[in-house]
Amino acid sequence: MERVERETRRDSFLGHAEDYYLARPGYPPELLRAAVEVADLEEGASILDVGCGTGQASEWFAEAGFSVVAMDRSPEMLRFAERRVGGRPNVEIRCEDFEEATGLGPFSALVFATSYHWLDPETRVSRCLEALLPRGALILLWHTHPLPYTGYFLRSQPIYRRWIPDWEPPPTPGARESDVHGIVQELESSGGFAEVHRRSHDWSRTYDRDLYLKLLNTYSDHRLLPDDALVALRRELSYLIDAEFGGVVDRPYRTELVLALR
Repeated sequence: MERVERETRRDSFLGHAEDYYLARPGYPPELLRAAVEVADLEEGASILDVGCGTGQASEWFAEAGFSVVAMDRSPEMLRFAERRVGGRPNVEIRCEDFEEATGLGPFSALVFATSYHWLDPETRVSRCLEALLPRGALILLWHTHPLPYTGYFLRSQPIYRRWIPDWEPPPTPGARESDVHGIVQELESSGGFAEVHRRSHDWSRTYDRDLYLKLLNTYSDHRLLPDDALVALRRELSYLIDAEFGGVVDRPYRTELVLALR
């Protein structure tokens, strides 16, 4: 992804920070506890949550007793992070761009919860290494959609194809696998990390119709649609959810963890 496209997609949903706060899935505690165990993080260890958004990962690490810096370049997102984790004595909120910030850390761990892919692939590894203590952990998290599609997700695909001729389904294990594998190779071949670990966890979340439509507002591929296509798409999906699925969507997730030790 070229820089202009990457930054356009990254910033496309910033006007919907409240939808992000309400609808975006968090991260399975089982997977986060595994990350802490593999990284051998002690209580009070310093963690930088990069691109923290509305603070979902920051909240979990803060409640687990770590010293957290929640960083995002978006004031809109940080207003909701403040609502979630502000006022805690072990949390600092910083409105900065990780790639441009100076004097960072070093930290015991860097956390990228669905945000690592927005960094410049030419410099992201070296940038992360600069901000980590020796034996510090780089913790990367993503969500994918397990296969096969069932229920609402199977029925909604023709609607997407009708309004988006070049539609590609949400990231699935097959579609995302090459991306994650490439990142693992990137970290292993960098010379800066001694160990790279990978784990995943399957789970689900149930959304009512209105909350699910808010979730769609947080996806860059939806936000970049022409207004008329987006309105029509949302109208048809809303009808489908009500008419065939009782007004709710059961959204399965597979959350991927890649953890590298400096």
